[in-house]
Amino acid sequence: MNNTEIKSDPKNSLSEIWKGEIFNENIDKSKNLTENTINELLLHSVDAIFIANASLEILFWNNSAASMFGYSSGEVIGKKLTTLLMPPRYADLFEKEFEVIETKSSAEPVKELFELYAMKNDGAIFPVQIALTSILQNQVCYSIGIIRDISLIKTTEEELNKYIEELQISRDVIEQHAVEMIELTNKLSESEEKLTQLNADKDKFFSIISHDLRSPFTGLIGFSEILATESDSLTAAEIKEYSTMISTTVKSVFNLLENLLHWSRLQRGAIDFKPESFQIKSLARQIINLYSNNAKFKNISLVLQIDDSVNVFADSQMIDTVIRNLISNALKFTPKGGSITLSVVQINDVVEISISDTGIGIPESEMHKLFKMGMDIKQSVNSVEKGTGLGLLLCKDFVEKNNGTIRAESKPGEGTSFIFSLPAN
Repeated sequence: MNNTEIKSDPKNSLSEIWKGEIFNENIDKSKNLTENTINELLLHSVDAIFIANASLEILFWNNSAASMFGYSSGEVIGKKLTTLLMPPRYADLFEKEFEVIETKSSAEPVKELFELYAMKNDGAIFPVQIALTSILQNQVCYSIGIIRDISLIKTTEEELNKYIEELQISRDVIEQHAVEMIELTNKLSESEEKLTQLNADKDKFFSIISHDLRSPFTGLIGFSEILATESDSLTAAEIKEYSTMISTTVKSVFNLLENLLHWSRLQRGAIDFKPESFQIKSLARQIINLYSNNAKFKNISLVLQIDDSVNVFADSQMIDTVIRNLISNALKFTPKGGSITLSVVQINDVVEISISDTGIGIPESEMHKLFKMGMDIKQSVNSVEKGTGLGLLLCKDFVEKNNGTIRAESKPGEGTSFIFSLPAN
């Protein structure tokens, strides 16, 4: 049960009567307005009107009330309003509210507005609004009530609330779809960036193949033609020199192809990753022995500085590829009479492996190109040796795959060190 205030509306007879702006003024101004006239006006009002005493017994019941509830005046006069016209739940609430009104009653009218459910003669329950005015006369409380059927208003409110709820649901769905579209757009943007990068890597990949395979094969063709056509006129020393050049070139091509194969398999996720505990010195010694002839040819000393007790947890095949690439690079850029040192230091749970040479070094302007594919890196201003960066890129990917990091330190004319870390075991 709700107590609310009706807004003034000149066309609303309920509001005007309840506020007393017509009824009271007519009584004051017209001396000829008889009690019978007032009774007739109330009886034929378009609004349902009743008058009840302090016990809520009905004393007056107009035609509109009879039409609304299906009870004639004779059927309701003397009957209790709440018992006859209200469901039990609302009857109790209304009676409690009416008791409060009685305590307020005086010579001045007490006005209350209620919204509740009423019950017709056929048992149908429907929402109503009752504008109740109570006044105390001769110590007796009388109340006049104006009743309106608000079923249409309630239905409209319910439909409106339903539409609002549906709109809210639609809004939530639209917002969710908007969020999903934003996420999808971001994913598409990321995919586009990745695709662009993949295409760029592919172009660099084929550039490496076309450039770095063509160059050594040009030398192979030249040296092999000399041996094939002029071997009879060549000295033994010349034949050995050309043969050595062919051997060195073939090994370089083989290493390049092997790196390309590893990198391609890594990009496709087709390379096996099998980390295990192993002794780093054993692997390093094998690689040093593998490159001993190349080092001997250039009169370069290979130095191994590793404690037997140092073990790492990594994929041994990947680490083998990393160390071989770094040793191969060091041999390429270290002049005759130089040295290459492979050393290992364990710091807590991390093992640092360093390959240091006494080569020509890398200018500071070239350092940013390291570990990037397709970047021509000159070891010095006057050096003719160049690298594509594929080997170092592969080293970086393999080291990071094994939860490590790799970096380079270099000074032109003094040499270069590549240091990478692995988990100790």
